[in-house]
Parts: sequence; C-alpha cells; structure tokens
Amino acid sequence: MFQPKFKFINRIFKNLTYIAESLVFTLNAPLIPEWEVSLRRDAILRSAHSSTAIEGNLLL
Repeated sequence: MFQPKFKFINRIFKNLTYIAESLVFTLNAPLIPEWEVSLRRDAILRSAHSSTAIEGNLLL
C-alpha cells in the first residue's frame, strides 16, 4: 500500500482550497469580448511560435 512521505497540515489544506477556489472563480469570470479576441490571437501566435521553436525555427 502507498504510504506518502508527507502529512496534510493546515497550511497545505488551506493552499489547496485556495487553488481550487481560484480555479472556479477563473472559469466562471466574465470575459470582455474585445479581450477574448485579443487573448485568443495571442494564444495562437504563442502556440505557433512554441511549436516551430521545438523544430529549430524561431520565427523571429
């Protein structure tokens, strides 16, 4: 049986709860339509850059 080498102390439990609450808040937050277009475009550009950088093309 798996025996972890750590114990859930109050600090860890508090941080995990904070992370879970932040995720829910972020997923349910309204997004301004103009920002969505800009963020989506930026994500596509970053994805293309990262993908080609792996292959050695830096797309400067």
